[in-house]
Amino acid sequence: MGQAAEDFAAQMAQVDQVATGAMSGQTSTQQLVQTIAEAELTMNTVVAIRDKVVEAYQEILRMPV
Repeated sequence: MGQAAEDFAAQMAQVDQVATGAMSGQTSTQQLVQTIAEAELTMNTVVAIRDKVVEAYQEILRMPV
């Protein structure tokens, strides 16, 4: 789980770097769009994992003691 969080942070840092490069004209628009698409996929994965963790936690709370 920790490695996934580090990978997510690295992906977001790459998006920032490519976006900055696109604004300064050093990065192509195609590379920017590709990086944003990859970041969107990563974000959707992180959200799905978060939802599963929350769902599991709620199931534990519903268990009778």
